[in-house]
Amino acid sequence: NEYCTEVMAYQLFKYLDDLNSIPYTMRNSSYKVDSHFPIRIETTNNRTEENFAKRITGIEIDGLGNILDYQVPLKNKQDDKSGKIDLVSLNKERETFHLIELKVENKDNKETLLRAVLEIYTYYKTVDCLRLLQDYQIDNTFRVVPSVLVYESEKCNVYKELEDMVVYGNRPFLKALSLALGIEFYSINLGSSICQYEL
Repeated sequence: NEYCTEVMAYQLFKYLDDLNSIPYTMRNSSYKVDSHFPIRIETTNNRTEENFAKRITGIEIDGLGNILDYQVPLKNKQDDKSGKIDLVSLNKERETFHLIELKVENKDNKETLLRAVLEIYTYYKTVDCLRLLQDYQIDNTFRVVPSVLVYESEKCNVYKELEDMVVYGNRPFLKALSLALGIEFYSINLGSSICQYEL
């Protein structure tokens, strides 16, 4: 009578040292891709998440600061298995640079909050943080923060799980794992208002 993600989060605590020892991928090219600008939104494809990321790039969002870029590559060469960071943002007041895993509603609706947490934490460990800050011309004293941003919709499974964890106090092992990994959570709605969740 437990959520599968709770069982998995509990088991992952046994491997925190392994998670913390994920090596970063050496990238020869800049993390900042000049061809991302000007932004072109492809309305004919099914890339809902990528299009949403493009739409909010350049926007100032409470807690996250200014959304600087989208789809930041981690690969060094084509056959590397590393993915792309959905969004990066800069909060000058907090002196934080956020790596953001974005989750919006999808037709399959099978994404989980645990997967989002593990994805962004893996990217956080994989990226060369000092080089990333340098490529975006940010002072290396800024703290790099793995973050999850979810779209507020009952059709978004990740949002429902986040609400269940933070608002209703369920999913204690996922919450504890997220705290141990230093993950920050945010949600955004159609009006571009944003909510930061304190764990």
